[in-house]
Amino acid sequence: MPNKPLPPLYPETKEPIGADALAPLFPMDLNKCKEAGSTKTILFT
Repeated sequence: MPNKPLPPLYPETKEPIGADALAPLFPMDLNKCKEAGSTKTILFT
């Protein structure tokens, strides 16, 4: 991509949306989710 996309804008103020405004949509704890196991094998039952 030659040019970076523009940041999302808050509709009322036309200012860039900060992380606080996006927190209800993208919770910060989402990155703490881990897979259930540590094995690399997929088991089918």
